Amino acid sequence: MASFGFLGHAYYMLKRYKEAAQTLQVYPSRAPNVRILPLWLAAANAQLGQLAEAKAEAAEVLRIEPGFTIERWKCTVPYKNPQDAEHLFDGLRKAGLPEGVRQSLTASTSTCLLWVKGGGAAGIV
Repeated sequence: MASFGFLGHAYYMLKRYKEAAQTLQVYPSRAPNVRILPLWLAAANAQLGQLAEAKAEAAEVLRIEPGFTIERWKCTVPYKNPQDAEHLFDGLRKAGLPEGVRQSLTASTSTCLLWVKGGGAAGIV
């Protein structure tokens, strides 16, 4: 992932949402199929109260990964501090991303599925 992604994420975590959104807006031309970039942009836009833009980015996340849920993504989030993770999940919820396991998937709450674009389940963690 390009450095603009990490910089945008850092701005988000510092609650500098406008700078996060401005930094992450370049992703469609540089990395159009990297799910994490519209995910962070959706959260930043949601925290700014720009819900139309946030929902558009949430739709982009679901285009890239149709089975995405916040609950399943929690299995891969690398935050040491739970409050940091919750800060991001809050933005994702505000953007309208689905919280729990989607009906088209079958997984227990204790199982995390790894998904790849267009290929379905890549593995179980």
